[in-house]
Amino acid sequence: KRIIFYAYKACCFEQSGENSDSAGETRSEGRAGTNDGIFPLLEGLPTDEMVRKSYHYKIAPSIPLCESILSLSTSSEAAAVNASLVAMKLSIVFLNGDSDKRGTKMTQILNDLERTETILEIIEKAQECFEATFSEKMLEFEGWDSIWDASMAGDDAYNFDLYDIYEKLLAALAFDKGSAMLRNCVVYVANFAVRLDLIHTLLSHDIPVSFKDFATLSSINGTLRFISEEEYYNIAIFVSNKFALNPSKIWETWGLGLINLSEYIEARAKVERAIKAALSFSEESRQAEIAMHAVETLEKGRMVKVSKIYDTTHKLLQEKNVKHKGWFGFRDTGKTSSDAIFRNLSSSQIDSEVYNECLYYLKRFVPENLLQFYFKHKQYQQACLFAIENKSTKSIEHLSKACIHFEREDILISFFREELSRDSDNREVIVDLWKHAIEIVCIEKRFALAYRLQILEVSGTFAAILALRSFKECDSRQDADLWLGNSMDQILQVSGREHDNFETLGIQCRDLGISNLLEMRGIVGLQIDVMKFAEKDGSDFKSWDIVGDNDMIAFHRRRAAELILLKDGNLAFRLIQEFRLQATEVYIDSIRQYCKNKKHIGSLIPLVKDLKGTLGDLDWDHVIGSAFFVLLNECNDRARAKQIMKLLVSDHSKILAYLALGKLEKAFDLAVACADEVDIQLIAKHAKSKGKQQLLRKCEEWLRNKP
Repeated sequence: KRIIFYAYKACCFEQSGENSDSAGETRSEGRAGTNDGIFPLLEGLPTDEMVRKSYHYKIAPSIPLCESILSLSTSSEAAAVNASLVAMKLSIVFLNGDSDKRGTKMTQILNDLERTETILEIIEKAQECFEATFSEKMLEFEGWDSIWDASMAGDDAYNFDLYDIYEKLLAALAFDKGSAMLRNCVVYVANFAVRLDLIHTLLSHDIPVSFKDFATLSSINGTLRFISEEEYYNIAIFVSNKFALNPSKIWETWGLGLINLSEYIEARAKVERAIKAALSFSEESRQAEIAMHAVETLEKGRMVKVSKIYDTTHKLLQEKNVKHKGWFGFRDTGKTSSDAIFRNLSSSQIDSEVYNECLYYLKRFVPENLLQFYFKHKQYQQACLFAIENKSTKSIEHLSKACIHFEREDILISFFREELSRDSDNREVIVDLWKHAIEIVCIEKRFALAYRLQILEVSGTFAAILALRSFKECDSRQDADLWLGNSMDQILQVSGREHDNFETLGIQCRDLGISNLLEMRGIVGLQIDVMKFAEKDGSDFKSWDIVGDNDMIAFHRRRAAELILLKDGNLAFRLIQEFRLQATEVYIDSIRQYCKNKKHIGSLIPLVKDLKGTLGDLDWDHVIGSAFFVLLNECNDRARAKQIMKLLVSDHSKILAYLALGKLEKAFDLAVACADEVDIQLIAKHAKSKGKQQLLRKCEEWLRNKP
């Protein structure tokens, strides 16, 4: 047994004389000697400890000595387990440290590499013994690669604790027997051997790692990031594939690094591999992301200075050729881009080689972003050419949105103007694309642009609605007047179909509160007249907006009628009639607002007289009575209150006015004249409260002797 202790020390410790009771050794002490055929490597008398600590071998670890010990095993199975335990124990001592990888010295890396090679020889010997054991017992052996691949499919595929595996191997020997024990052992050994081989590979490339760097999925990913940062991309991909992880990020980083080095051909291959890897892991969205990262890297790379000569040259070429060849320089025979006037006079700051590389990635992987790229680098004609050549609504949608995003709406207008003006075999296709562009622009709520597109081909009803929507979206009084005028001009161009319902024509405009052209004409006319009362500057004109179908617009209509009533009674009455407003309430609120400005009170009565014919007697008295009480109570103007009282029609309203003025005698005389019992009772109450006993007796006498 003592000889075995010395042999174990020779195998596991080098000449510097590390203690056998170092970290992790005591965890398995006393366990190995409990199995038949297994050498008790960590067991002995207490007196052996001093000998083990003091004795040193000149050469350690010693592979020949280890092999000699293993050859003493009672069976190939015992030799396999002994070799595995020795290899794992060596790894625990030498290769499972917590030292910082970035601070590891080269001498330490070389020492670890030499030890790893020794341990690899031992574990290979163990694997040979396991294979021999399976053969002797007539058991099927799937192969080490198959065992590893199978272990990657488990729930704990990435969890590996070297101490735990060491103890599990000892536990398997203690409690398991037969084929089940062997199969458990080979799984432990396979997981250990693969990681050991990876550590050896990385150490060979001066990358300091340990078993802790492959203990969990998080640590594996961290190791991959570290390897990629050191630009060992091949090794990172190898490790990633070994653990069945997605290597697309590594391929992408490699490709972007090559782009920065202007190695474009090699970069293409790497970026394509990144996309292929992403797709194989069902990450379809990564294709566009990877390609756009490549484009962005190219755009940020080599930059060149260019003058503004492109814009001038482009304009001159367009003016010279567009009269004869259309927007793209095509002849009417429909030739392709070989006859185009476009030249690659790029106004961007990337040279032609980089520009072409960008086009390669965009066209192959993300063609939907090609239009944005063209606009970003001011290749407007190329953008339009790309959209029309595809002849697809999707391309036109991207073109329209790009024009809006980059605020180059004139490009879209000029493009369709030229294409619609040419006689060609594909005109119907152009018209369909034009309609789709208008639809997309409307969805983006750019109604002014939609109007300009619409009048390129067809004027009338739809153009009028677009102009009206543009009015709703405008930001200045001047623009508001312009779009209202455009809307009315388009309405006047339509004849014979004024009563056609918009919904039957396929036009949705319920939010505008109009259902046919005749109704629209009346509302637009009213809006034009109402807008004259808005302020010339600022955003006040928004509060005069009466087009729509919501609560805010209803409030605007009521407010407009009130403000306009005593300035333009005819227009206010048109508003009341058109939108079915409560005339009485409008008049009352208008007069109240008017009376608050004392400078205008003098002209109130003549203005109010003009409203007489628009109301019945009962509503009229309600309005005049309200005006009377506003003048009397809120404005303290008894003189004008008396004047406006003369406009009252009913005797009851006059009696109420006399009571408010304190003229109870006149109120009594008028009440007696019309023999109104209710009014007499009301006068009696006022007389009693005022202490006028004589008038009170008259009221009581009349009530007793009423006719």
